[in-house]
Amino acid sequence: MKKFILFFIFIQLYNGLVLANDFNWTRTVENKSGSSEFYLDNESVRTIGNYNYQWILTNYLKDSDEIKSDVSYATFDCKKNRMQIVVWSEYSEYDAKGNIEGHSLASPEDLKWSTAKPDTVMSLLIENSCANKVSSANSTNTDKENIKKKPKDKKSKYKEF
Repeated sequence: MKKFILFFIFIQLYNGLVLANDFNWTRTVENKSGSSEFYLDNESVRTIGNYNYQWILTNYLKDSDEIKSDVSYATFDCKKNRMQIVVWSEYSEYDAKGNIEGHSLASPEDLKWSTAKPDTVMSLLIENSCANKVSSANSTNTDKENIKKKPKDKKSKYKEF
């Protein structure tokens, strides 16, 4: 199971970084001091059960000389109101532009859940992510209900199994 999770994370990381210019960031929240703003990519959200997997962009607006932004891939536990960061990359410019100043992939032993306190940036990120569930894995329909059958009187050039 651990190998599957690491493989899934690797594929998501690879796809995310290769397609970095294709992110569609939606501004979600700014912290109270105004020093950081947070964005979610609502097109990248994947839902499996009670969990959302999604990319987050953070711009550090104040008190940051070298690191201006970072992009993280997070797991959101919608049922328990918590999240964990799986992978992140830090950038020299805002909006994940410029040079990569650092990056890290959390090992399975280092993955830790952080529970959100009410009215915090984390709670708002979780709330926004969990409101945006996009996945066929979240569907209550069975596979048989999702398959549309062709009328029998039409001939198909493809062999039916």
